[in-house]
Amino acid sequence: MNDLIEKLDPEIDCDKEGCGYTEKTKYELLKEFINKRCPKCGSNLLTLDDYLDMVQVVDFVDNLNTLLSPLIKDEPETDEGTVIYVKMHNGKNIANN
Repeated sequence: MNDLIEKLDPEIDCDKEGCGYTEKTKYELLKEFINKRCPKCGSNLLTLDDYLDMVQVVDFVDNLNTLLSPLIKDEPETDEGTVIYVKMHNGKNIANN
């Protein structure tokens, strides 16, 4: 069954200006990045608050997919759609492309 909203694997990005460090991960492994230091500059890669905000977003998407799945269960899967990037930082959702 296809979901209305597909979750892609997250990336951890260092927020320190000029650093540019990024690392792909899995949602199941995000917790391991809480208070982990950036290997490039030493900044905190993921605060507990940002992690908890992301968990709320993921839970919301999962619940929305569950609620809406009966509406799309017979629809053919397609690759069409819109990609929305969500970045949590200091309790703010920063969308970027």
